[in-house]
Amino acid sequence: MSVQPKKFEFFLASLMSHSETMAGPERGDFPREPLSSFRIQAEGTGFWTASSLTYFEQRLQHVGCDTIVDVALQLQSDTRRHRFALNLWPDFELGVLTAPDGAAFYPHFVRRMVNKSLPTKLSAIPPWSATLEEVLGRFGLPLDASAWDLRRWITYSVCGQRWTMTFDLGLVQSVLPEPGIYPPKHFR
Repeated sequence: MSVQPKKFEFFLASLMSHSETMAGPERGDFPREPLSSFRIQAEGTGFWTASSLTYFEQRLQHVGCDTIVDVALQLQSDTRRHRFALNLWPDFELGVLTAPDGAAFYPHFVRRMVNKSLPTKLSAIPPWSATLEEVLGRFGLPLDASAWDLRRWITYSVCGQRWTMTFDLGLVQSVLPEPGIYPPKHFR
């Protein structure tokens, strides 16, 4: 590996919405300097030019490859998901899809152990605790969905109130009610 895995994981964290306020599951694992400094360093050295699987193999430990059946994208049948270890997120691996032509795309968090049950209420899902695929599996198709680069937003309706979930790299960042009249807490 040409880059230290931990520094690359700090870089991944710096890409997330809550990177400065939510310092991952173990605060002690994160550096004292702002995570944004890792993004600045990475952009200056061309870190985020992830067009091939080699890019990730040079930065993280490859732990396996599987065929994909459950991701939030339409895929070709020959698509594979390569998984990489993430020490800062012990419950997750980084999944990277490869197309039949070998092009790498859709870096996203994948739970290491299957069968993790999610809370029954959207508002009870804390940041950095669930993947996009887990939420879709638990709550079904959203009313609305949009994406930009590595970020996705999905919206659900709960008792007439719209709730928007933000995901970065397929990992939940926030669950927020849209402005308006809020239902009583026992309905959320």
